[in-house]
This record gives sequence, C-alpha cells and structure tokens, in this order.
Amino acid sequence: MNENLLETLDKQLSQLSQELPYPPTPDIAAAVASHLEDERSRPPRQLSPRLAWVVVILILLATLMAIEPVRAQILEFLQVGAIRIFLNQPDPTIPPGGAQPSPMAGVSIPTATPVAFPVLDELAGETSLEGARSTIGFPIKLPTYPPALGEPDRVFLQDLGGQAVLLVWMDEDDPGSIQLDLLIMGPGTFAEKGLPEVIEETSVNGLRAIWTQGEHILHFGGTTYQSVPLVVQGNILVWEQDGITYRLESDLPLEEAVRLAESLDEQ
Repeated sequence: MNENLLETLDKQLSQLSQELPYPPTPDIAAAVASHLEDERSRPPRQLSPRLAWVVVILILLATLMAIEPVRAQILEFLQVGAIRIFLNQPDPTIPPGGAQPSPMAGVSIPTATPVAFPVLDELAGETSLEGARSTIGFPIKLPTYPPALGEPDRVFLQDLGGQAVLLVWMDEDDPGSIQLDLLIMGPGTFAEKGLPEVIEETSVNGLRAIWTQGEHILHFGGTTYQSVPLVVQGNILVWEQDGITYRLESDLPLEEAVRLAESLDEQ
C-alpha cells in the first residue's frame, strides 16, 4: 500500500471521527458521593431477635463460668427432665440424733433409717389406673413390651412439686416383690439423687437418656417421701419426652430397659 493511499485513509477516518455522535461523560464522582451519603444516613443494621438472644445467652454463660463457685456447681450434676444427678457429691447421710437439710430448699430429712424405693407400704395416693387417668393432667402411657406385662398392679398419685403417678408391676412368682416400677413426672416436679456407681448416657426414641446402676440416695420435691431418705437399688433409666419425665426402675439390662421404654403407648 503506497503512502498516498495511507494518507487518504487517515484523512477520511479523522473526518468521520469528528462527525460521529459521542454519549456524554457520566458524572461518576457525583454518583459515588450520593451512594456514600445514603450509607451514612441509613440506620445501623440490627441483629434479629433470635440471634440477639443467642448472643446475650453466650455472654451470660461466659460470665457465669468465670465465677469459680458457679462453674463448679454447673459441672457437678447431670439433669434429664425433672431429675438431677449429682456427680461429685456423696449421698447425704443422716446424723445420729438430729436432722439434716435436704439438698432441696425447704425440705428437711429427720433422723430415720433409709428405706428402699418405692415404699409401697408407706405410700399414700393409691388409686386405679382409670382414676389416675381421670385426675392427672397428662397422658399415662403403658409399656407394650414385653407383651405379657399387661397393666400395672398398683397405681399411686403423687405430689412431687407437681403431678406425678407411680405405676408398679408386682412379680408373679413372688407377689410381695416388685418386678418393675415406672414413675411419670409432670411439669413442676423435681427430684435429686446422689452419685450412683454407674452413669451412662443413652437414648430413648432418639432423645437423651441417663442409665444408672448402683445404690444411691433419692430425694423428691413436693409433699411426698419427705419423712425418710430413699435408697435406690435397681437399674434406672431416666428420659424426658414432651415435657414429661419418665423414670423406669427394674432389674433389666440396659438394652431391654430401652426397648421397654420405647414401647410406651397411650392405651
């Protein structure tokens, strides 16, 4: 391509570029300034109520755990539903000739020989299953396993700080002995127990449960069982479901006790 042709093309392009319409240059500085002004005038972002509560609870827990006596108390017990199990506190003993305060406020334990739980001969509130169901404010579920177990032989309504019902199945081969008992504790009830020999976490219907073995002292709230401390000697399975605490005492091994617990049904 010769120089004359290049010069001609250059002139034509220059002329065309002058005739082409160009858009106006945007005011970028003004747009940025307006955006910054909007950010400054916008109210600060707030945490959602749920997240705010989580933050508050975490701060409170951190504060409490920084206090030595509180931290020690928090780490001293397990709790499932209405039942608290102390982990590093010996069972309370009854001093000779005097009374000792219960771990529960307002409840005292007079001098007495500890007795085994349940104390059927000492127990008030005996009724029928139908009577308990017409009185109690929550469902009374019965185990369907083992199939031959049937309905309880004795039923007791109890005040343990709230409504509770004790279901007892007697041993067919020894009618004076208890085969198993199931304590169902409604809202407002509470109980405390000393450290058993064995404590194991398990589950009932996918819910957290506690399995214990070994003799220990048991204290209930309310107006029942306050005359003497109770000694528990059977295998215990404790779990909570729908706000109701269940305590199964038997000589069953863990797997069988869980199977019985998971069979509870409102018959």
